[in-house]
Amino acid sequence: MQLGRELPLRGARCFSQPKTAEGEVQTCQKNCATEGGDGIQVCVWECETNPAGGSHTPLEGWTVSDGRVQFFFFSAGQCISLDNTTVNGVTYTIHRSKWQMRADATNIWADIPGTEHTGGICSYSPTEPGRYRGVAEISINGERGTYVTNNLLTVEGD
Repeated sequence: MQLGRELPLRGARCFSQPKTAEGEVQTCQKNCATEGGDGIQVCVWECETNPAGGSHTPLEGWTVSDGRVQFFFFSAGQCISLDNTTVNGVTYTIHRSKWQMRADATNIWADIPGTEHTGGICSYSPTEPGRYRGVAEISINGERGTYVTNNLLTVEGD
């Protein structure tokens, strides 16, 4: 990569998302804060790595926040249902979904009872500390697979 002379680089630091070993799946979330009187933004990647055999593929475009779900440009405070819907030239059908949680990266993912939904992906507002993700069976261009949200919803303890 070549940087042009017009770019102010003093005090700048550039980092990329951490790399994973072959055969692993990684879910990362970038957290940024402004530091010091110069207003320099400092970002840290928080990542969880899972063996590919025990994990599902994060689906870019499916993100969650407290009480909201977003699937590309569809956003809702409840559920998003897609049946043979084309987004950016790709056809999606959501068959079923649920939410999972774990206390931290050392614990296994556990299904949350009562969060199962047929035909769509839904929002969730957790009350217990932990890390949360959505899991769904989705057909992409006719090929059915199991996917997880592209980010984690984290609830900190008191």
